[in-house]
Amino acid sequence: DAARCYARIAGINPGAFLATARSFAVDMKIRAADAQVAAMQVPGTPCIVVNGKYRVNMDSLGNNDELIELVRFLVTKESIHQASGVARIHR
Repeated sequence: DAARCYARIAGINPGAFLATARSFAVDMKIRAADAQVAAMQVPGTPCIVVNGKYRVNMDSLGNNDELIELVRFLVTKESIHQASGVARIHR
């Protein structure tokens, strides 16, 4: 059971862990995360989605270096796009 595991490893009170895990706030966060997964059509794990816009097709990449290169490219592209949008808003 997760509560006993966290108690043993991290010294967390099992009752407090269970109360938090079963709380309304945690339930709402889990529901929101599940909705995002569905909206982004995540096929399984691992799956990388950049800025909610680009879902990386892991099968189309030859190796981890290609994966890293593609993700860096997409993150840079989105960072530049967002920075230019922020600059326009503040003019």
